[in-house]
Amino acid sequence: MLRGIHRTIVGRLLLVWLLLSAAGGGLVFYLQTERIDRRVLKLALDESAALTAACAEYARRPDARRYEDLVRRSEEHVREHFVVVELYDAGRRPMLEAVRRGGGDISRKTHERLHRFPLGGKPRYSRFFLDGRLLLQVMVPLLDDQGALIAYFEAVYQVDDETLRRIKQDVLWSLVLLVAAVLAATVALYPVILMLNRAQSLLADELLEANLELMDVLGCAAAERDSETSAHNYRVTLYAASLGETLGLDDKRVRDLIAGAFLHDVGKIGVRDDVLLKPSALDADETEAMHGHVMKGVAIIGRAKWLRGARAVVEFHHEKFDGSGYPKGLTGAQIPLIARIFAVADVFDALASRRPYKEAIGLDQSLSIMREKRGSHFDPEVLDAFLIIAPVLYREVASATDAEAEEKLQRLVRRRFALE
Repeated sequence: MLRGIHRTIVGRLLLVWLLLSAAGGGLVFYLQTERIDRRVLKLALDESAALTAACAEYARRPDARRYEDLVRRSEEHVREHFVVVELYDAGRRPMLEAVRRGGGDISRKTHERLHRFPLGGKPRYSRFFLDGRLLLQVMVPLLDDQGALIAYFEAVYQVDDETLRRIKQDVLWSLVLLVAAVLAATVALYPVILMLNRAQSLLADELLEANLELMDVLGCAAAERDSETSAHNYRVTLYAASLGETLGLDDKRVRDLIAGAFLHDVGKIGVRDDVLLKPSALDADETEAMHGHVMKGVAIIGRAKWLRGARAVVEFHHEKFDGSGYPKGLTGAQIPLIARIFAVADVFDALASRRPYKEAIGLDQSLSIMREKRGSHFDPEVLDAFLIIAPVLYREVASATDAEAEEKLQRLVRRRFALE
């Protein structure tokens, strides 16, 4: 059980680590990209500062000399980091273009992109990759001394390989550090979560043990009212659980069967003494009162949510396969399987055990009597499965002392209710 808890915690922490790493990685990548954009934009603006000043001067006072100087400056720039340099007038008409030798493909592809002319006085830029090269398309509004728009400067800036390598390295290291930090935090949380889970598990175990003790008290109280000992409840529960396991019931239904078997006659607490303890045969009214213990039992366990799975046994353990039982006269598969299983275990214990009003009969005679009721009282398949395991159960349970039967049941309960 502890191994399963460790596996669950590790699995969930791993999932959290992956989700946080993915989310954090995306955020870090976005922030790093923004920082890189600002860094590249600054490089582009710094390198083009003199050129944009010359463009602004030409836009204010255009003449042939300034134009020739501007063309010379532009051609110098496209021999370095700039691939394309362009100038537009205030009406967004081209005034000048310089393209690096061999950069015609980049110029053509950037022209295919929409020109995003700035609406305010701030530069506008966009970053994109082309053939493995990081490019920044920058559009700078040029203003006169009064702040009026006089032209637009546009350039395509290519980040050199060394700068691109450093940029990629910065992004990669940021992501690695983030993933490592999240992993370290996740590992640090493991013992904390394990400690909290252990404390919660202890509380859950204590609560479950308290509930099981309450079940024991109710079952024993019902047995005492009927002049029985608790050993009957111990034995019949062991028989029923073994048969349920043989028939392949899942864990939940086995737990429901155990609880229902132990509490099957809890409703007898509400039957008056003159009926319950009457030594002679019951008349019709007394029989009806005795049969009422079934629904009284249902009402009692219905007050505890965790015992609701036991209701099928408490309510239907007196039903018979042919429909001659009570309280509803159900037949065949209408009777819940755990109630059909319990009916076999209950009758076997009644036959094979000593009661205040009878002596025990042997294994062979008990099974012979039960075979006669195959298909009438008992589900044939359930009875056939019990006949196979009955000799071992008889040897291990029927002959056990009350203390031994109680110890066997406690081991079964702790195993089935995951208390060990």
